[in-house]
Amino acid sequence: MISCRRAAAWTSRELDAALNPAARSLLGFHRLVCGNCRRYGRQLAEVDAAVGGFLADGLPESARLPDAARERITQALRDASGG
Repeated sequence: MISCRRAAAWTSRELDAALNPAARSLLGFHRLVCGNCRRYGRQLAEVDAAVGGFLADGLPESARLPDAARERITQALRDASGG
């Protein structure tokens, strides 16, 4: 079984990209037995949807991050988190 710390990290990562099948299975099992992580996943999804909708509707094109920069940041975060 994975730790809650790892479940939280994978839950966050899952919002940006699909997890591999093994990680998805381990995270699903963890959520099945851990109500706190299940709740965290729901809360994180709600925040992501709210912020994503606000940012997509509220920022002018000139204030949006270019796709190339977004990819570099995402990769740097993955590298920093060991994933």
